[in-house]
Amino acid sequence: MRIEFKKGFPLSAEFVIAGGTTVLFGSSGAGKTTVLDAIAGIRQPARGRIVIEQEVVFDSQQNIRIPPERRRIGYVAQALGLFPHMSAFDNAAFGVPPGTNREQRKSSANEWLRRFGVVHLAERRPGDWSGGERQRVAIARALASAPRLLLLDEPFSALDEQTKFGIILDLKKWLREAGLPVLFVTHDVAEAFALGDRLIEIDRGKIMREGGITEILGERRDDMVRRLLART
Repeated sequence: MRIEFKKGFPLSAEFVIAGGTTVLFGSSGAGKTTVLDAIAGIRQPARGRIVIEQEVVFDSQQNIRIPPERRRIGYVAQALGLFPHMSAFDNAAFGVPPGTNREQRKSSANEWLRRFGVVHLAERRPGDWSGGERQRVAIARALASAPRLLLLDEPFSALDEQTKFGIILDLKKWLREAGLPVLFVTHDVAEAFALGDRLIEIDRGKIMREGGITEILGERRDDMVRRLLART
């Protein structure tokens, strides 16, 4: 993808996600969420080109602008965006692709809730869930949409360490089986090491470095290890 924003935020980024989990790493205000919003179609770049699985979803020169609902992208934002008036089942079912028949919709929603350990919440609403349960339902809803790309925008930042890494381990296990490409935004070194395969470092709207997690963040590994040991 290649995107450039001119108004409001001077961001220019160009990179390729080949597979696995790519961490978009940087401090607050670096432009991480802006990049995800552009990929999802929530924000429109001034110039650029975004291609997902050989489909051009945005090209400023060719005037191609595929709307968000047609991009087949799962997006878990920091605020999660769960519907407070809906049960866990209805939230998950909302993510199931349009046109799916009733029985398949029911089966898919329940299966995703089961995979992420929250099927017992099927008839309960978000007000009755813990923070970790909210995250699990939000991930289940995103994956129920059968996306070709999963975007994660710091969804674990409000969780305690034990809850956070329990969810990350479950998610990583499923992602390994599914082979779904992921772009994961974080400024947390431990999260980057725990979930990521490779890393793109962004600072003030510019891509600074790309490479393996250890290659770029290796000097911070000791801090991550101390944090993980502290919770065991």
